[in-house]
Amino acid sequence: MPLRPMLLTDLHGDEALHGLADRHVPGVLEVTGPVATPLPILFDSPHSGEEWPADFAPALERYFVDRACDHFVDELVAAAPAHGITLVKALFPRTYIDANRAEHELDAELVDGTFTGPVIPSEKSKLGKGLIWRLGGNGQEVYDRRLSIAEIESRIHGYYRPYHAKISEVHALLEARFGQVWHINCHSMKSVVTAKEPRTGVEKRADIVVSDLDGAAADQALVGAIVEWFRAQGLNVAVNDPFKGAEILRRYGQPKNGRHAVQIEVNRALYMDEIKLIPHTQFHQMRDILDRFCGFLAALVTQSLQVR
Repeated sequence: MPLRPMLLTDLHGDEALHGLADRHVPGVLEVTGPVATPLPILFDSPHSGEEWPADFAPALERYFVDRACDHFVDELVAAAPAHGITLVKALFPRTYIDANRAEHELDAELVDGTFTGPVIPSEKSKLGKGLIWRLGGNGQEVYDRRLSIAEIESRIHGYYRPYHAKISEVHALLEARFGQVWHINCHSMKSVVTAKEPRTGVEKRADIVVSDLDGAAADQALVGAIVEWFRAQGLNVAVNDPFKGAEILRRYGQPKNGRHAVQIEVNRALYMDEIKLIPHTQFHQMRDILDRFCGFLAALVTQSLQVR
């Protein structure tokens, strides 16, 4: 699609994108705008937050609550703004409320009362890992009680919706300035298959999983280029297996409209001790790989802009 002209609503185009730098909503999210020449690329890390809200009082031991976190993913991609990329990260734990679930994915067993909005069970909510997690990383109950409607609505209005509002704001700025958006949704995954996953004879997961909702969320040439780039680094890469993507790809991936969303999962064993929950000696190597990936993607997008 042709590039759109810069609009007055862009707040002076590139200045608005640079102006996103280091914007915080305390305890909720942090935005780092591009340091280099802005590009229509957004990275977001919805699951790396570890700041517990004041009203978060799980009965489960903190270690098991925190195991659900995508530890250090925000640090692995921290160099993205140096490549002209805007970075948005959640600061709250995904267990508290999961920004990569739809609002209707509530676990009915967790709700005390009748929720005013729609409640539509999903595969994740049935596993106790819906919009608000009922089960922790060890499969045990997070709470020793049900959550009130007021508590749930407070989390939705105070954390979930502001996160998506910020993602939407960045999308709007990028699309108004460039006419299209490339969105990389960043995650990490356990190194081994969980008990809930189908067994295929291979217990260890790939190094990288690239997902696009089975082709629905991004241009296939883009996905193929990403997959081949990671493979060229000597990494084992799977596509849409076992993860296909979730709410963020569903909401923001519209390739026919020039909005491409790709989910990338990094195997935690490549950069951290999964038991101690701390980085290990290969952390910097993985961070360097993702820094180079940012450079690769920036060059790919720049080339795409020039030929349109």
